[in-house]
Amino acid sequence: MNLFRRSRLVPAVALLAAVSAAALAEVCACPPERHHPVTLSLFPPISTNGCLGPEVKSNFALNIIGGYLGALEGFELGGLFNFERYHVTGIQIAGGYNRAGGDLTGLQLGALNCTRGDAYALQLGAFNRAVGDQRFAQVGAGNIGHSSAITQLGGFNFAGDWTAFTLGAVNWTCGKTGLQLGAFNKARGGVWAAQVGGFNITGGCVPFQLGALNGAGGNSGVQLGGFNLGGADNCIELGGVNILRGVSAFQLGAVNLAGGMYDTDNPLGLIRAFYPRLGGVQLGGINAAGGSFGAQVGLVNIASEARWFQLGAFNLARESEVPVGPLNVILNGQFRIAAFASEAGLGHFELKTGGRHFYNVLSFGYLPIDSARVLLGYGVGGHFPCCGERLFLDADLVGFRVNPMDDLMSFDGTSYLAKLRATGGWRVAPPFALIGGLAANAWLSDSETGADIPALPIPMLTMEGETNISIWPGIQFGFELRAW
Repeated sequence: MNLFRRSRLVPAVALLAAVSAAALAEVCACPPERHHPVTLSLFPPISTNGCLGPEVKSNFALNIIGGYLGALEGFELGGLFNFERYHVTGIQIAGGYNRAGGDLTGLQLGALNCTRGDAYALQLGAFNRAVGDQRFAQVGAGNIGHSSAITQLGGFNFAGDWTAFTLGAVNWTCGKTGLQLGAFNKARGGVWAAQVGGFNITGGCVPFQLGALNGAGGNSGVQLGGFNLGGADNCIELGGVNILRGVSAFQLGAVNLAGGMYDTDNPLGLIRAFYPRLGGVQLGGINAAGGSFGAQVGLVNIASEARWFQLGAFNLARESEVPVGPLNVILNGQFRIAAFASEAGLGHFELKTGGRHFYNVLSFGYLPIDSARVLLGYGVGGHFPCCGERLFLDADLVGFRVNPMDDLMSFDGTSYLAKLRATGGWRVAPPFALIGGLAANAWLSDSETGADIPALPIPMLTMEGETNISIWPGIQFGFELRAW
């Protein structure tokens, strides 16, 4: 037989031996009863145990190519593989594959490590698998714990039930996890401590998530990331875009969305447990809340009901206690247009928008004196109706920038007028009311005393200096129309 034929015969012999070992594994279904302290093996069944390998428990095993034992209680070294049908207590080291058919206690070191039972051990290799619980650690490129896992360190980590700590590029837990650090982290059942990575997803509750994208299907404590998605109540969300199906205590981002309704009568949930009177705060460029919310601060604020206040360039709500901004649309609030004359402007036009009792004022006034002046103002005030809103009283504070007509949008220098007003109204018909009242005026300027501002001869108190201050009483009268 030449060398070529011999090289073809070796794989055939190896295949026959593997088939024989598999057949023996099927025949021997009982725990090992024989004890051989030392086992030497070339390749099963070529060993000191012969064909009795699955029935033997050994304390020391040296396998040139591989070995097959019933159980190991000690140390085993294999060139290619170590195969135990039942438990392993001790150390398994192989150049290729280590396998424990039962529980593993100790250490498995090899390219591939597997235990069919619980692993109270360290599995160290390129790929590690525990069908039962992994109660110590798995370290490798890929780690799988079909049930629970205490520690997993690797490129890919998977746990079927729960895991305490995982560190890797991809971490996936079907149940709950304690701490996960990786580029992609998922805990379908929830998180006890935190997930930190590029993408973090949990189907349950999570105290803390930090990543480019964070998703929580249940309650969440803190989410920090470019995009945060929450399915129920949330304490804090900080990111570019924050979306929450429930209620949030605090959202900070360019876009904040909360879809839930805050219910003070329902004590359940993370927010209601720790903040029983808190409706939530949204701070960002665009804030939207589909239900009842506490406060919103941003360029655009939208809420079904704002319990505290809204502060923004545009506020929209069905109900809002205190909307603050130049443009407000409150469906159950007020929207009024007024035209009147005063001592500081023979023609005034104002838009009053806000809630039922709080409103914002956008004002435009014209004073036709020798050098015609234009007044551009903004203010806030309170609305107090009585007699079924037939009579009402408005108290507000409005600040004006006063400019010459030919330099309307200039803001050089100091030229301001502040008016503290008390205005009464009589609603003659549902949309139409006559208004009139008194005002206290304060003028501030670095170039003039303001003596020519009042169109009527009114006594003034003037204090001259780097900034001239003048104070005088005022009067106003006119009418207003109420859209709703």
